Amino acid sequence: MSTNLEHHITILGRVCRLCSHRVQDRRLHAKQYKPKLRINYADKILNTFGVDIQTDEADIHPPHMCHTCYCKFFHPKKWTATVNWAAHPRTGPCKVCNEWANQCKGGGNMNKRRNYNNPAQPAKRPALPSDINPGPKIPHLDPRFEFEVLEEFRCGICGALADEALKSTCDHLLCLKCLQNVTEDSVQCKMCSKSFPISDGRSLDTYLQNVATILSIKCSMCKTSMPIRDSVKHSCTQDALSILQRPLDEPLTPAMEAIGSHILKSKLKQSDDGATVSFKTGGQVCNLHCILPSWVGL
Repeated sequence: MSTNLEHHITILGRVCRLCSHRVQDRRLHAKQYKPKLRINYADKILNTFGVDIQTDEADIHPPHMCHTCYCKFFHPKKWTATVNWAAHPRTGPCKVCNEWANQCKGGGNMNKRRNYNNPAQPAKRPALPSDINPGPKIPHLDPRFEFEVLEEFRCGICGALADEALKSTCDHLLCLKCLQNVTEDSVQCKMCSKSFPISDGRSLDTYLQNVATILSIKCSMCKTSMPIRDSVKHSCTQDALSILQRPLDEPLTPAMEAIGSHILKSKLKQSDDGATVSFKTGGQVCNLHCILPSWVGL
């Protein structure tokens, strides 16, 4: 019994009187925070935690307090010490000794165990033939363009205009991106409901590649027809009219910047000295600045 009691008293010297945690660990030791004797802070412990330590017994109550509880003296909040210390029992388990044994146990691995026997594998995508050449890249069409996709130029998977098209064994076109997103070994063409292996994809004929770039589309605003490859550069008069109706405090769009730059360059080109332009500003002061290109090496 004396040996167990001595061990119990040794444990009391290593735990906090107020929270029952260790009074010193590696983190606090590295910062040189030492345990505090509770008897030196009797009044503060009573005011902050509501605990009277004047009646503490050496074989029941710990003599120290941890640095964490010490820091609570400097907070206006009132704290409560919920630890009820009991004497070391003559027989049976001791709550204080068991709690200390649990604190001395090493922490386990917080990371989840990885299953190395059956790791999750990403879905394998079937490889396309390396010797095929996709068709031309179709530019993104603005909603103002009217275009009726001909049946022979529709993608057999998504039904839209085939972009970077490849040819299937059923002689229908398929988008390169649609084929790359397929995770199965075969794909079904929606045009004819036939299935074929991904590895059977073929390059477009030269004729189809040329036709895909000269397909005609019409602008719904100015009713101008043009090849699909020229749709990116198209600028109709309706664009200028819509720009003139925009509020002056709205931010400039890239199209407006391009139009303004073109107008300024045209005025400079048409001026007598090539350096003087005139603008109508409604009586407001206008300052123009010429930004010179930076020379390499300066």
